[in-house]
Amino acid sequence: MCSSDLQDIGDIFVNYEKGFDVGIENTGEIDCHWKLIPYETPFGSKFHFSKTEGILGVNQNVRDLIRVTFRSDILGEFSETFRFALEGSSEMLTLTFKGHVVAPTFKFSEEIIDFGQVSYKFPIKKTVRLTNTSEVDINYVVRVPGDGRIVQSEFNITNDRGRLEKSKEALIDIEFIPSHQQQYDMVLVVDLEGVGQDMLAVPIKADCQVPNVSVTPSDYLEYDKCFLRHPKTRSIEIVNEGDLKAKYEIVPQDDQSKRIAVYTADKESGIIQPRSSQVVNITLRTEILSTVRIPLYIKVEGIPIPFMVTVHATSTGPLVEADTEELDYGSVTVLHDETRKLKIKNKSQIPAEYTAFTKQ
Repeated sequence: MCSSDLQDIGDIFVNYEKGFDVGIENTGEIDCHWKLIPYETPFGSKFHFSKTEGILGVNQNVRDLIRVTFRSDILGEFSETFRFALEGSSEMLTLTFKGHVVAPTFKFSEEIIDFGQVSYKFPIKKTVRLTNTSEVDINYVVRVPGDGRIVQSEFNITNDRGRLEKSKEALIDIEFIPSHQQQYDMVLVVDLEGVGQDMLAVPIKADCQVPNVSVTPSDYLEYDKCFLRHPKTRSIEIVNEGDLKAKYEIVPQDDQSKRIAVYTADKESGIIQPRSSQVVNITLRTEILSTVRIPLYIKVEGIPIPFMVTVHATSTGPLVEADTEELDYGSVTVLHDETRKLKIKNKSQIPAEYTAFTKQ
């Protein structure tokens, strides 16, 4: 007979090994040769017996002690009955194990990951703790389903996979770079290798908005009179009127407009904090003698159409003045050289090439 014909294991974690001692003793009047009949069901194959056969004598007051271990990599309830054949008898000994293989238990430190209101294309980071509350080690993978499937990934997760020992915790850094002006309602899930996917899910919330930005001046950036190829500087102010950070860029000038005039910015791109502004100095150098009108574009992340300011200037050559409008030689002697001096002055900021000549 068996010392117990029913063993209730109860709940046991997947991949956790548990052992039991079972005794078989001879209560008859002849020696008994016993043998375990193989049992290869999905859960039955997870049991291991230290002995599968033996001989018990009569009146020896001893028993065969069998160590039974159970370790399962599949989940679910089970009830497995093992049979022991007795030589010379049609009867069999039975031993039933029942229980429930459950997934490891673990939890996040947050019930919801709420990024709140965030600015378009600006990274923001949250850190959560993943704690293994079960009695077995787990191999985990953390992910955001659907992220990066259609557009560029918006979530960068540090320490997104690893092995977590029982009662230990891992810090998970989640960097979020929103690329859509919308309400985000997603989930952070945990897969357990060898167990299953989506074993735990935590909601992710965010509200991505575009910053409220204006540019001054909004129409024309006036340079008035500019000397040809001589740099002149004026300023624009980019104002962030909202509570979100703003990212701007002075769009590179196209080659066609560079034939008319070339402008450069001292701060071609940057970040503007909430309720503040950025002054950008624009230096212009004209390339032709004419009235200059060329577009200057300022791109702000999240705003589909760039701001446009027209650069306006009158390009002129050098300004030269003479100290007199007439050279008066008065009465002169024939065939005798007379000299008068004419003083010319360059009153501009660029060199002036000159040629002196007379004409009738």
